[in-house]
Amino acid sequence: YLWGGYADYMYLAHNSVVFKVSKDIPAEWLPLFTPIANGISWTQRTGGAIVGSTTVIQGPGQMGQGCIIAAKEAGARQIIVTGLTNDAKRLELAMEMGATHTIMVDEEDAVAKVKDITEGKMADVVLDVTAGGTEPVNMAMDLAGFNGTVVLAASHNGPVPNFNARAINHKMLTVKGVSGRDRNSILVALRLIESGKYDLDKLCTHTYPVEQTDQALATAAREIDTGVEP
Repeated sequence: YLWGGYADYMYLAHNSVVFKVSKDIPAEWLPLFTPIANGISWTQRTGGAIVGSTTVIQGPGQMGQGCIIAAKEAGARQIIVTGLTNDAKRLELAMEMGATHTIMVDEEDAVAKVKDITEGKMADVVLDVTAGGTEPVNMAMDLAGFNGTVVLAASHNGPVPNFNARAINHKMLTVKGVSGRDRNSILVALRLIESGKYDLDKLCTHTYPVEQTDQALATAAREIDTGVEP
């Protein structure tokens, strides 16, 4: 763990793991190692996304954007991102980052749309990186195809009502939970950031001094409307 993440100085405990990065990289890009490394770990290593696969990412937030990058790096043929109508700007960004399709689940039948896109095969990998609601869990089971893998990365609070356990048996699904990322995924993420392959400025919407940490957190939680989607 790190102490002093929002302070001018940080205390590094014994055995802290430190990675070197190029001095040419904008400081604003460096914290993005977290969503990108999570995306690599969850999408490729846990989910098993490979060349030619279909990946569905539930949630176009920062973690979802990291998963898009990871799916694209894995060579996924179809990268489908779902969100709500109030995620319109994030869904537009998802297309810019490499998604092939986006779906607004409160306006469209996501399962029917994915069925149409995949010609009935559905997804090889489904990643739930939503804000933690339980509805996406059941939807994930329906979005996954035969022998598919469902990765639950959202922090779900409590049991999932009407959980469709039958789909796990019927479609021989693999369901995995994740938390955090592994060291190798961090290294890959840092090298991707250094490569400049992706326009990460698009993921850096706000900058705050330490004195405005409360405002920064409130903006990220959408408690403050700045006119720019965080």
